Amino acid sequence: MGAPMEEYKQKFVEFLLKSNALKFGEFTLKSGRISPYFFSTASFYSGSSTSSLASFYADAIKSRLGDKFDIIFGPAYKGISLAVSTCTALFSKYKLDKNWCFDRKEAKTYGDCKAAGTNNILVGAPLKETERIILIDDVLTTGAAKEEAIGKIRAISPKSKITAVFIAFDRQEKDMGGKNASLEFEKKFGAKVHSIISAGEAFEYLKEKGKIDAKIHEAYLKYKKQYGV
Repeated sequence: MGAPMEEYKQKFVEFLLKSNALKFGEFTLKSGRISPYFFSTASFYSGSSTSSLASFYADAIKSRLGDKFDIIFGPAYKGISLAVSTCTALFSKYKLDKNWCFDRKEAKTYGDCKAAGTNNILVGAPLKETERIILIDDVLTTGAAKEEAIGKIRAISPKSKITAVFIAFDRQEKDMGGKNASLEFEKKFGAKVHSIISAGEAFEYLKEKGKIDAKIHEAYLKYKKQYGV
């Protein structure tokens, strides 16, 4: 028997079910794979759900890193609200006053964009070369969006350290090349990928608490055997 699941993870699974962010059935993913479950943050658009989601991110970050980071960076577009709301939650819950930053999809071409020392790609806290940066997003599939964000960060502040990546849900799957996408990302950038919850943890909890029937769990195990890492 392993260590019991942390309380915030248990509450997060319950939150996903209540919010209908974790669904069961038959879903065609962007990859073309037919999955027996689907996770999406699309339902988190109210003040209460956004606040709750940010609180879970804050719990995960505090649990894994403590205060050993300086900036939370959210890749546009989904990462923007996550970075801002998680910074707010970290201060409200843990009195950790950290900065946020996000990138623009298109460079700013007006106003003060040509002022000395002002970049036209990033919004939020100015980057300094000694700062430790967390990337935050909902999921990691191929890592392409985060790689693009890191390119923008390093173009402005080459020595800034990408400390970690935090995502909400880790599907724990192989990428289209048959490799572990999270592990490949970690090898390339030296940044550990953390999740609030992994698919394995979620399904184990749901099975243990009797919140899914045997057929759903069996379908997950079959899918995991084919595509899991």
